[in-house]
Amino acid sequence: MKKVCLLIGEGDSERYFFPKILERKSFVSLSPKEGHLSIYNKADTYWFFVYPPHFGNDISGKEKLRKPDTYRLASAYVNNNKHLFGDSYELHLVVIFDTDGVSEGQRKKEIEDAVTSSNIPFHNKIITPVHLEIESWYFAGIENNFPYFFNQGSELTKLLSTKTSNEHTKENFHKYINLDKMIGAKDIAQAIAEHFKEEKAQTYSDSFKNFFSLITKSGLF
Repeated sequence: MKKVCLLIGEGDSERYFFPKILERKSFVSLSPKEGHLSIYNKADTYWFFVYPPHFGNDISGKEKLRKPDTYRLASAYVNNNKHLFGDSYELHLVVIFDTDGVSEGQRKKEIEDAVTSSNIPFHNKIITPVHLEIESWYFAGIENNFPYFFNQGSELTKLLSTKTSNEHTKENFHKYINLDKMIGAKDIAQAIAEHFKEEKAQTYSDSFKNFFSLITKSGLF
């Protein structure tokens, strides 16, 4: 049975970070051009990165995950590309959400309710948190020799070699990135993915370890 996976996160970073990880695992792009839809394939497994599925700029990433239409539109993208994999497939959903600001349990329930309300027949649903934001995974998975770091010192070394804490924030991460050489979330996410060490990330980030385990057990890698 072919497997089709939709990954939806709160921002742009996920859409550029995970495709690079898949490329390292021998997935190839089936997308004819850069745009709202990115498709990756290896054997009988297909990944779709559909953020943002034609929502206005006034809708935040957190709000997007609470909207049933987010999942309906994402599923519609899959249906529009069934010529790639046919009519017989399992549809998997992966949603990753930040834990900054509100109760993790509350946020997960809101997402689960939206997915249920969408009435999309997902074979499997993985709804899993990122502690705190995806930058905490970046800290966990890269090393001091990342070529776009500057202002290196003992504080950065500590952040790169300790378990995820409330210090592993986007703001702290950007303190050490040379933003003169990186333009926005896309550049940073792709550069991080090219230097990302999955084993290290699993050691220092429990949320990444859990995410990686769920994806692997579902046979999506």
